[in-house]
Amino acid sequence: MTDAEGKRAPSEVAGSVYAVIVKDQLSEERLRKTSLEQRAFSVIATSGALATLLFGLATFAVQSAKVSLNSCQRDSIVAAVAGFLVSAVLALLAQIPLPYHEAGLDPLNDWTKRAPWQSPDVVEAAREEAVLGYFTIKVARRWNNLKAWVLFAAVFFDVLAIAAAAVAAAATVIAAAS
Repeated sequence: MTDAEGKRAPSEVAGSVYAVIVKDQLSEERLRKTSLEQRAFSVIATSGALATLLFGLATFAVQSAKVSLNSCQRDSIVAAVAGFLVSAVLALLAQIPLPYHEAGLDPLNDWTKRAPWQSPDVVEAAREEAVLGYFTIKVARRWNNLKAWVLFAAVFFDVLAIAAAAVAAAATVIAAAS
């Protein structure tokens, strides 16, 4: 590389285009992580609220003189409680702090030393930043994909639990009306 090539501004080489893409993708993965974790909190809250309502229904059914729980009601309540429990546990698992491997201290330390900091080779500095961003994205995507599947399973079990609770509620209302 000639001195003229080494002293080019990043905007004069194709790397400036790639750097924008890498930064955008890194930002997207960070936003995705935050979104997945917020959704997991919502599943936990929903499961807790619906399980509380379910226990209220069960208490009403047991204390009512006219209603005794038949096997359909009992099985539905047990299935709903199990579904809410599994859903909440999966959502909690999506909250586990995972090693996303942001910029390591060693490269950051090296870059802040006088010689690299004052280097005229801004193109190489931009390339090194893009390489670091790429490896951060690679790890983030793997962990975010895992969190997304765990969250999908949590929502799936929440839906099953809601369906079981609806069956229990309907069976209780029908039994009370009889």
